[in-house]
Amino acid sequence: MSARAIGYVVRLFGGYPDTASDYIECATRAAVEAELVDYGWRDNPAVWVYVVTKGQTAAEVIAALVVDPDPYPDYFVERGPRGGVRWVLA
Repeated sequence: MSARAIGYVVRLFGGYPDTASDYIECATRAAVEAELVDYGWRDNPAVWVYVVTKGQTAAEVIAALVVDPDPYPDYFVERGPRGGVRWVLA
């Protein structure tokens, strides 16, 4: 991945890829990490993260993802096994 991220779009755990309201715009990595939740029955639900680069808006990225038949994320973000948060390049 060569383009520098200027923002992020997050698909929440359990969100549908073809539903625009299941995506959230996040300006920073900290905002992405704040979207991680603990449902109690599953300690580590990851979120799918898509990078917004210069020349794009989050709305444009979301619009493209909704019509993509298989939107593959740039990152999986999850809580690490010993605490902290892991950003895994997809």
